[in-house]
Amino acid sequence: MAFENEMFKWSDKKRILGIPMTFTTYALSDDRLFLETGLFNLRDEEILLYRVRDISMRRSWFQRLF
Repeated sequence: MAFENEMFKWSDKKRILGIPMTFTTYALSDDRLFLETGLFNLRDEEILLYRVRDISMRRSWFQRLF
């Protein structure tokens, strides 16, 4: 997968005892989210963002306590 025209690109590596276990690269364009996972076996995913909504929730410390 090529990430040439995307605005944002970042990588994430889950580490156990300092050793990277998973390799994931994310890229975000205006209308799609691209995911590339794996080290030896690569998996590419493309998610269309035309129906994604921004939902946020705020809970106070007291609400989380109960």
